[in-house]
Amino acid sequence: MSAPGAAVPGPSRPAAPIEAPASSAPVEGLKVSCAGSPPVYPRQAASLGEEGTVRLRLIIDKDGTIEQAKVIASSGSARLDQAARDAALAMHCEPPRSNGEPVKAAAIKPYTFRLDSLDN
Repeated sequence: MSAPGAAVPGPSRPAAPIEAPASSAPVEGLKVSCAGSPPVYPRQAASLGEEGTVRLRLIIDKDGTIEQAKVIASSGSARLDQAARDAALAMHCEPPRSNGEPVKAAAIKPYTFRLDSLDN
């Protein structure tokens, strides 16, 4: 007999299946083809002599839209970093595919800003 107030275990239920988070996580390492204009060199950055390379991590949705552009390595200039982000977010990509199916993907995109590349 059970002691008063003791919990009596009910029938056991099977554990709910664990959903794999991979379905929403972007696929890494796919070849991604994107089209867009190069970033606009910010005038203030140019007048201050700012140069550098920005590395962005892009998240590309199943339809090829750039969903996110995050700076993973700064150029050292917030102006150049923002110009790179603006250019990346304006791009459109071919929908990334894995096993023939469109998927969300991640890619790294560098943007290099050099003063000698400006048309004077």
